[in-house]
Amino acid sequence: MAKTHSAPTASTAGTSSTPSTTSSDNEPSPPAPIKQYNITRAKYWSYKNLTLTDSSTSQPVYTATTTVSLSTTPQINLHSPSTPSQTLAAIRLTHSKNLLYKLGPEIDCTPKVEWSKAVSESKLGRCVRFEVGGKVYRWKRTHKREWGARRWSDRCFKMVEGEGGEARVVMVYVTGNVLRGLEVGRVLVFEEVDAKMEVVGLAVGLAVGLGVVERVRKD
Repeated sequence: MAKTHSAPTASTAGTSSTPSTTSSDNEPSPPAPIKQYNITRAKYWSYKNLTLTDSSTSQPVYTATTTVSLSTTPQINLHSPSTPSQTLAAIRLTHSKNLLYKLGPEIDCTPKVEWSKAVSESKLGRCVRFEVGGKVYRWKRTHKREWGARRWSDRCFKMVEGEGGEARVVMVYVTGNVLRGLEVGRVLVFEEVDAKMEVVGLAVGLAVGLGVVERVRKD
């Protein structure tokens, strides 16, 4: 599993990148994130190789690689930054809007029928549901400015646990400024989750929120 890291507090996450908690509407202000992962790419305009770095320590926590070929469906692998690198989880696209995901490390040797499914609940792919440990999670679009989301962006998503009014925000993905070179975006984490939940949530989030595969196809 992923190497555990101490969770940065809101104050250590960096005041320049952590959104304000002052609400612009009548909803309760969102809580401060307990940690933040900054996402960068290895090459300008390429999304094939990404690094997720803990904002409080500036240390890499995960790397993500995407493979696209004519013979297989696209796949995103989430790795540990150790040497040799260990595959922690993978997301594979299907010919529908649904996704398949699998925890590592024996990913490539696992038949497709044994992969779990993340189900698209939106024709435009704006909401994807998946289960981990008997709990239901969804990555869904958000425009909440307090998290740094942009009103007209289609690349800002929140991951919630539960249903309806009982749903709790676990993570938020906010797209970065394309003019800032290698910056891709950031993930704000609002609740402590176990390593298994974190890697699956991040892997699905990369496929849904960042739209990695669509971007890699354009590389």
